[in-house]
Amino acid sequence: MNRPQPTMSYLRLTRPANLLIAGISVGVGAAVSHCASAETVCPAIASAILIAAGGNAINDFFDRETDRVGKGNRPIPSGQVTAGGSVLFAGLLFLLGWVLSFRVGNGGFALVTCWVVLLVLYSSHLKRTGFAGNVVVSGVSASAFVLGGFAGLDPLRSLIPAVLAFLFHLGREIIKDVQDERGDAKAGVRSLAVQLGSEKALAIAAVVFGVLVGATLLPFALGYYNAIYLVMVIIGVDLPLVYVMIAILSGPSERRLGMLSGLLKIDMLVGIVCILIGSGIPGT
Repeated sequence: MNRPQPTMSYLRLTRPANLLIAGISVGVGAAVSHCASAETVCPAIASAILIAAGGNAINDFFDRETDRVGKGNRPIPSGQVTAGGSVLFAGLLFLLGWVLSFRVGNGGFALVTCWVVLLVLYSSHLKRTGFAGNVVVSGVSASAFVLGGFAGLDPLRSLIPAVLAFLFHLGREIIKDVQDERGDAKAGVRSLAVQLGSEKALAIAAVVFGVLVGATLLPFALGYYNAIYLVMVIIGVDLPLVYVMIAILSGPSERRLGMLSGLLKIDMLVGIVCILIGSGIPGT
């Protein structure tokens, strides 16, 4: 039997699919904020990807005992990466991302510094406190758009996709808590699913997605985005969200929750396309 390659094991710690979303989010934030300089936006994208990778790695370090219950194939519980190695790897990624943030200006540097602090606090403590942890990690993820905004001429324009992304991430984080309920309960993690039960937690997630559906209509109603955005967001984003809401309220299995979580990732990418087209970015 072939042993896993160390490089691939460390790469798995970073969760590459999530890094793609982080990088795209920064790029979109820069685009809607009228960034025309690759010299600014490229370091911003690289910084976000590195910080997100470090956050995923340090999260796996603190979750190593929980993962032994339901995710024994993860790099640390499976023995492919040592606990100490994951900490050193995360520290290196954080350092590289932090250094690159200097190129984005004072606002970008301050934001990335906050990210590092919050991600460590989240993984070490806040994740185990329930809803507060969900809010923190969702805020960090959503503010990738704001980092892109700092690379542009009008950073405030990045707040619209950031708010929508926050709601997206928050609902999805609650769904992930339900998926991890068994392991979290044994590890003493007080997630919403552990405290309230999976049914109530999923009901809260459905409410969050309901608020998100309403929020997606506001950019058009307030005159920020065009009619093409409205049509695209209703068909490509809101209808799938309604489907997810109905599905999670029907008592889905753990496997189906995983499928719904994957659908939300795709829906988020569709939403990004809607924002680019609806905000009138040249070339979209």
